[in-house]
Amino acid sequence: MKISYQSARVTTSLSFLRKQKSIMAESGRSLTEMLGVLAIIGVLSIGGIVGYSYAMAKHKTNDLINALNLRATVISQQRLTKSTDSLSEFNDETVYPISVVNFAPNPTDYFGLQVSRIHKPVCLNIMTNPPQAISGIYQKNARIHSANDCLDNTTLTFVYANDLNQHNDFDTNEDYACTEKCPTGSVNPTCAPDEMQKDTGTTSCGRICSVCLSDECPSGTSKECSVGTAVPTTPTDYGTPCYTCNTGSGS
Repeated sequence: MKISYQSARVTTSLSFLRKQKSIMAESGRSLTEMLGVLAIIGVLSIGGIVGYSYAMAKHKTNDLINALNLRATVISQQRLTKSTDSLSEFNDETVYPISVVNFAPNPTDYFGLQVSRIHKPVCLNIMTNPPQAISGIYQKNARIHSANDCLDNTTLTFVYANDLNQHNDFDTNEDYACTEKCPTGSVNPTCAPDEMQKDTGTTSCGRICSVCLSDECPSGTSKECSVGTAVPTTPTDYGTPCYTCNTGSGS
């Protein structure tokens, strides 16, 4: 009887160990399962990055369109009231720098808002659904019609009619369009009587850019001396030579 009791205890212990081993085996994860989990995490991560990039591009697009609409409204009011184009009330608080430019071949009835350093996803969004008030969009002086034309880090010119309610497409050669933006100065500036125009370069349309500079001598005169010796002094801002007349009198 004693042997049978010990044998039963051994059998019970072995059965318990087998159950424990079975439980431990079931609680583990196979390599295939781990790879599957990692694959799912990778897919979710990529999806999150793509979604974030799309959301940021959409946010920048909306900001840019809102900024263009505000500035176009201001320039339109200035042009309809015969005022000088100016965006001075804005503090360049946009993602992309915006400047106003004349538009050729019809600068009388249209103006452009030029935006530089536009990322390609933003360009794609704009070309997919362009704002209604825009009469045309130009990239490097060539008109673009679809998202397929978008380049990265590009400069776009958004053309508007002076009267934003008259935003019908304009009649112009598709292969020729340029902006009258001067590197410095402006085309045909209005100078004061004591100022003169000095050329600073040309626009992309080939028109001459100028600035108004004073032609008054800070000292002396711009004329040669009728009496005495002419001594050069500081020239005018325009560059005209100035002189003082040394008559040889005095100490």
